[in-house]
Amino acid sequence: MPTDSEEPQSARDWLKLSVRLQQQGLFASMCDAARQASDLAPDDFVARFHEIDCLQFAGETRVALQRLQQIESDHADNALFLLRAGETYVRFNRPADYHRCCARAFALAPNDPGIRLGFARAMISRGDAVSAEALLSEATKERPEDGDAWLELARLRRWTATENHVESLERAVAVTSNPRSKAASCYALYKELDDVGLTTHAMSWLQSGAKSLRSTFSYSAETDEAALARIALSFPDERLRHAPSNG
Repeated sequence: MPTDSEEPQSARDWLKLSVRLQQQGLFASMCDAARQASDLAPDDFVARFHEIDCLQFAGETRVALQRLQQIESDHADNALFLLRAGETYVRFNRPADYHRCCARAFALAPNDPGIRLGFARAMISRGDAVSAEALLSEATKERPEDGDAWLELARLRRWTATENHVESLERAVAVTSNPRSKAASCYALYKELDDVGLTTHAMSWLQSGAKSLRSTFSYSAETDEAALARIALSFPDERLRHAPSNG
């Protein structure tokens, strides 16, 4: 941990310190720094869940679970905190806690697409596919451009020639401008068309989804080359010559 003169003054400074301590392999100090950040900023989403990540990384499962339960208690009226808490409970193999948090989050923010999707996934994990399908069907009717909801619905079960969403999905793709959402809807179309045996047609939508998603990527060879050059400067020839060999 830093000396008094070096001690961080803000939660974000403690967060940065915990990351550096992790890189140095000082896991107990990493957890201490993360706890400082969390205590200084109890309403800071990043700080609170960063502490859970650190504790789990260090093998402090019991303490991590206690702190996660404290987050749920502290933010019982905050849908985003509850959704993340629920998703984090999955890492502790606590499905009932996962479902409870997601249900509470949905009760607080039923019209939030991310919250609704999270609750549907919690239902699915619990084996309640019927309720999840009803919720996802409602979501896609209200927001046809919600590609994530379409994809979750498509994955829910095997569709048939008489029961599917192919026409609705084709209309949804046409009105969706966000490339990531459009990609998800295209992948949903691929899944349902493949289910009903129209594999060749399905493949065209798989390609359309990949094309839409690819449009969101940016790559610069110059940026990568500059990064590699900076890494190379950290390993001068003299140092490499004296490095121990594996043999």
